[in-house]
Amino acid sequence: MAPDARARAVWVAAILALAFALRLGYVSRLSGIEPKDPEDYDRYAWNVAQGNGYTNGESPTRRPPLFPLLLAGVYRVAGHSPQAARLLQITLGTALCGVVYLIGARLYGVVAGRLGALAAAGYPYFIYYSGYLMTETLAALLFGWLSYVWLGWDRHTTARALFGGGMIAGLAILARPVFLALPAIVPLWAIAAESSLRRGALATIVFAAGAAAVVAPWTARNYLVTGHFIPVQTDGARMLYQFTVWYADPTFPTFEPEKLGERAAQFKAANREMFDRMDDLSDTERDAAGMREFLRFAREHPGGYLLSALRKLYWFWRPSDFAMISTRVVRLDAWFAGLIFWPIVMLAPIGLWPLPPRRRWTLALFVLYLSAMHSLVFQGTPRYRFPLYPQLLAMSAGAVVMLVSRWRREA
Repeated sequence: MAPDARARAVWVAAILALAFALRLGYVSRLSGIEPKDPEDYDRYAWNVAQGNGYTNGESPTRRPPLFPLLLAGVYRVAGHSPQAARLLQITLGTALCGVVYLIGARLYGVVAGRLGALAAAGYPYFIYYSGYLMTETLAALLFGWLSYVWLGWDRHTTARALFGGGMIAGLAILARPVFLALPAIVPLWAIAAESSLRRGALATIVFAAGAAAVVAPWTARNYLVTGHFIPVQTDGARMLYQFTVWYADPTFPTFEPEKLGERAAQFKAANREMFDRMDDLSDTERDAAGMREFLRFAREHPGGYLLSALRKLYWFWRPSDFAMISTRVVRLDAWFAGLIFWPIVMLAPIGLWPLPPRRRWTLALFVLYLSAMHSLVFQGTPRYRFPLYPQLLAMSAGAVVMLVSRWRREA
């Protein structure tokens, strides 16, 4: 190994070791499994580990499978141990810092890669989710990996590379179905890459085929188990309907997040019939009914749907001032939430602008894609922007390096 390459490897290894140590120190203070979603993922994983099949005891399709299956592998080795589960999360979180390094180095050079990885190692949201049994870290890792690969593509990229990128997208879809529509942005990327119409269409087909190759076996499993076509998971259409109505409701606390729990309870009480009607159905019936109700609501109340989408978009990008620590919901000080959010929001566009048009447009597409999916379709909440943090941190690091370099030249 050349001296320069050895020095780079030592730097990266030191940063990853720091990331692992910080996460281990945080996780060592936690105990038990967090309520609601983490408990559900844990039930799926433990049932698989025991040989009882992919189920939480009620449904074989309500959660995307990749994270529970990884967790089941840990449980098969270590037993039903929350500490072992969090060790998996620590490992994924450390690897996420490595992905930030790769993105930063590809876009701006080694120095920016190191700075981005160092920021990721100590970034409070990254450390926090390393102790939380959810899909955030895994989804960000896979989407960050796909971003690193995608940012290296141009109009001469081979079909094999495009198919491989699609396979990474397929894994991301199995971690979080919000990525299902990723093939739809390939034609837009192809335009920026100055590809011909024919080559752009071919790239889209090959990328989609790679994603389908990964997702299709799980879709087939769902059909064999339920007798219905379910690409990844159920419950999405019900959530789409209920959250659209909730975000459009006059009582929704758009600028008062501290009142969310109280207002949500009031909304559920006032719409008890809507929730009870859905709860009495099977998973597949609930999804079909949810889609019918959503389409009816959007058709009859287009203004309400637009208001819902705008509120989701605002909530997707607002600073997050809530967290769950050791099964307790806590309120973070607004200054702290702003301190770790606003710097990257302001620096990332500075890092974006000097990039070549193809890469600039690709990164913008990623941001627009997730923003649109979580405002128009899925729920808009700050933790759902988590898969964008690797790119935002890398762009922010690039901005810092460029600003320092300019300051030195002027000085």
